[in-house]
Amino acid sequence: MIERISTNIARKINYYDPTSDVEIMEYGLKIILNLLSVVLICFIVGSLIDKVGEIFLAFFAFAILRMFSGGFHFKSLDICAIVSACIFISIPIVVINNHVINMLNIVSLIIVLFRAPVNIHSNTKISMNSIPYFKIISIIIVAFNLLIGSSVIALSFFVQALTLFTKRIH
Repeated sequence: MIERISTNIARKINYYDPTSDVEIMEYGLKIILNLLSVVLICFIVGSLIDKVGEIFLAFFAFAILRMFSGGFHFKSLDICAIVSACIFISIPIVVINNHVINMLNIVSLIIVLFRAPVNIHSNTKISMNSIPYFKIISIIIVAFNLLIGSSVIALSFFVQALTLFTKRIH
């Protein structure tokens, strides 16, 4: 659905402005519509269950780590939006104690240490020389929650760390 809507909008724009590049617009629209879908679902459900702040904390923690660590991508943007929203909505509902928070932080740190970054170059235009810095930044991001001790952030980082167990694309 996100792909189809993006294609239709890009073609419509190209109809009125033939100089526009349909593929580039399609790509940009897919990213925007995917993000808007996740945000809208999270906001609606978060409002209904009175957890908007916690849901968006999960969303941003996941996104910040993912920006530097990379990870698995679904082939369908619709599936990506639904699964992502379900994860972000579920995280604040899970109740964990400080011991579990610390364990999740340590496990996430170990996964990031050995796996990050994964497939980061396939979705960004960064030089290969920057890749080691992405690992260091990812480690610092996860280690930061050892100081904060947030259950929402620990769960978000753990779920994101699990997405690093994917086939590496070189």
